[in-house]
Amino acid sequence: MIRAATDADLAALAPALAGLPLLARYGSDAARLARDLAAARGRGDGLVVAHAGGPPLGLAWFLREGTLAMGAYLRLMAVRPEAQARGVGAELLAAFEVEAAAAGRHAFLLCADFNAAARRFYERHGWRPVGPLPGLVLPGVAEVLYWKRVGGAGPPRGALAAEPGVGEPGPDRGARPDAAGPGGERRRDLLAGDHQPHQQEREVGVGGGEDRGEVPGRVR
Repeated sequence: MIRAATDADLAALAPALAGLPLLARYGSDAARLARDLAAARGRGDGLVVAHAGGPPLGLAWFLREGTLAMGAYLRLMAVRPEAQARGVGAELLAAFEVEAAAAGRHAFLLCADFNAAARRFYERHGWRPVGPLPGLVLPGVAEVLYWKRVGGAGPPRGALAAEPGVGEPGPDRGARPDAAGPGGERRRDLLAGDHQPHQQEREVGVGGGEDRGEVPGRVR
């Protein structure tokens, strides 16, 4: 089940998630993650948790709108190690997509090129890779921009109408890769916030499996 995150949920999840290999690779630790999540809640960012009637099992952190002036952005999705491979990531991703659709037509996220299991996970759920952003956060690592149409037909809110399809991702026209990805002070991006890694349920470096992807992204 999914619910809005509380302060207690975030305090409980930060130490459990900070040790995940992907987050560690991007320099996260329990104290920093706890600060980031508390600040996100204070700003009114989207924060939901998955649970089974007890402690929170994982979370999704997102911006509801503003990404490329077109849609929502998934900043972080991560699941406790003991709750992985149980469909928790799919529930969190679906919850994010519902929130994104309520605000607009498009949703975006970034995924590290090395995180093959996470990329398969997103693509199974209808996300399309737009293109890589080499060295955006870590040297030698490309962050791959993913896009999914989540809302109905009609021009994106606030989009200029001077040219048909301007800014509209499509088979031959990817969303403009001016979005940033994860990283400490380097996480200031054009998406209206820092990029955070998406953690997969089972990801490369954690014991990835094609059917177990949770979210790789990052708050990395």
